[in-house]
Amino acid sequence: MNTPVIRGRMINEDDSASAPFVVVINEKLAKDYFANEDPIGKQLAFDGESTGLRKTATIVGVLGTQVDGSVSGTSESLADVSFQQIPTTSLYYAALIKTVVFYMVKTRGNVAVASEMRNVFHQVAPEYGGG
Repeated sequence: MNTPVIRGRMINEDDSASAPFVVVINEKLAKDYFANEDPIGKQLAFDGESTGLRKTATIVGVLGTQVDGSVSGTSESLADVSFQQIPTTSLYYAALIKTVVFYMVKTRGNVAVASEMRNVFHQVAPEYGGG
């Protein structure tokens, strides 16, 4: 979405399930909760018994704040985490899986794309489909 990284870094492939839990926040969240401090290295708690995600994340980056909808729209606080670090038993994971996502797949040759994609999704999250 071309949102600039103001400080720190973005989530990357090294932020796996076995790596320390990290989060990237936007400028609005940084200003609202860390006023005159640099939020890089600070902790942000994602703890709710009902969410299934009882973790504290280290802030590794700050993104510019986007305005949703229109130029006159308001901006919201935003926190991005690596999907690899969200436990499959978490409420967040269920919301992530149920979100409408479109994929573009480029292939070479005669490949049964739909069945191959279903197989991959079933391997990654068997409890959410694959059928």
